[in-house]
Amino acid sequence: MNGKIFTHHRIEPGSLWTCREHRDVAIKIRVEDAPPSLERGIVKNLTGQSKHPGMAYIPVVLDEFELVGSTGTRHCIGTKIYGVSVKFALVEYGLQLTASAAKRLQHQVLQAVDCLYQHGIVHGDLYTGNVCWKTPGINNLTEKEFFELTYIESSYTGRKLPNSIISSMQP
Repeated sequence: MNGKIFTHHRIEPGSLWTCREHRDVAIKIRVEDAPPSLERGIVKNLTGQSKHPGMAYIPVVLDEFELVGSTGTRHCIGTKIYGVSVKFALVEYGLQLTASAAKRLQHQVLQAVDCLYQHGIVHGDLYTGNVCWKTPGINNLTEKEFFELTYIESSYTGRKLPNSIISSMQP
């Protein structure tokens, strides 16, 4: 991420934002006292050597950088955009998983975990907040298309969530 980064909007409260450098990316801003991340090195090694089907569900780290601001220096990780976390969709929006969507999600998580395991890696923080709804085609949108994503309002919280995420959760 060499140039200027333009912030679009927050994907989730606090630490995950969509931004644009030359393409749309997600920027995870780590908390100030967080230990150095091993994500990039792990994913870089996996990407170069693994043909495991679980790789389709492991984020691609594009870059890491330091963000210096008025509150201090924060470590940032840039990835492709995948969507919102399962926790955020279920808790914040009150969405319900159909049985077939839950099975699909379980299968994908198990494939990703197996891929990590086959390479001697254990995910030490696997929970719904670290599992994403992978929204098909989101990284192929033009900037205009990205901003024109239609949102539906949750009757549970009154908040809005992109239709593309809702449709990816359906059978």
